[in-house]
Amino acid sequence: VLWSAAFAALLTLLTPVFTRADVGPPAHMRVVEVEPDRYRVTWRVPTVLPARAVPTPRLPEGCGPVGERTVTSQPGAWVFEQSWSCGSPITGREVGIDYPFGNTALTTVARVELLSGDSFARVISPGDPPWQLPEGTAEPDPVGVAADAARAGVTHALRSPVHWLFVAIAAALGAGTAPAVVAAFTGGQLVGAGLAAGPLPSLPGVPAEILFAVAAALLAREALRPEAERRGLLPVAAAAGVAHGLAVAGLVTSDLGGEAAGLAVSLIAALGIDAAHLVGLGALLGLG
Repeated sequence: VLWSAAFAALLTLLTPVFTRADVGPPAHMRVVEVEPDRYRVTWRVPTVLPARAVPTPRLPEGCGPVGERTVTSQPGAWVFEQSWSCGSPITGREVGIDYPFGNTALTTVARVELLSGDSFARVISPGDPPWQLPEGTAEPDPVGVAADAARAGVTHALRSPVHWLFVAIAAALGAGTAPAVVAAFTGGQLVGAGLAAGPLPSLPGVPAEILFAVAAALLAREALRPEAERRGLLPVAAAAGVAHGLAVAGLVTSDLGGEAAGLAVSLIAALGIDAAHLVGLGALLGLG
């Protein structure tokens, strides 16, 4: 009970910090070859990033921007576009996106489309090594994209203290209840991710984290009650999962290979988060 009270107090005190742990959906970068060695580069970033923290595309050495950069406003995002000219093909060379400040770097969904018909996609997380495009004609690597999506989900859970508290509070409920609570969150998150990749729009990251924090506080309150008096644990966890799943779907888009691929990668990213929850829960229960 003392541990549960400490977790609840810490959550209350630090909720403003937790809501800033995720700034929303990732950046998206699309490079389309419009003429031989000439490209149209479009990158979309959340408006929560300050102007001084807006990233710029990184194309191989010998490439440079041509003409003026344009910017348009969309709900929750700025969309930049600029033409680039390269002296040679970019296949087999490094492509990425640069952030002025490391602490504002976001996961970036990148896609490159070439005149040859080749299409390459990757989820680039902060700290990842540079992305080197395959040489010559090659098909997109679905296994690699799936691995990147799963890694992005795990990284998201590890970076956000709200996820740590959720796992800790679930563990405080006891070995008999904790797995069911985490499973309810998992089910809700998969439903939310599927809905956001299909009929519903994605939920911005900050509101999703606020709802998640509120759910964690409600679970902490129930953890303070005698076990026989606890109510609503599974519905609260499932509702938090749905809200978070609607935001997780923003980690991937149909730019990763069409609507079906977008749904698949959204679900894989959600499963990456849930895997991190289960591992953390197992560790805490083992220590207990």
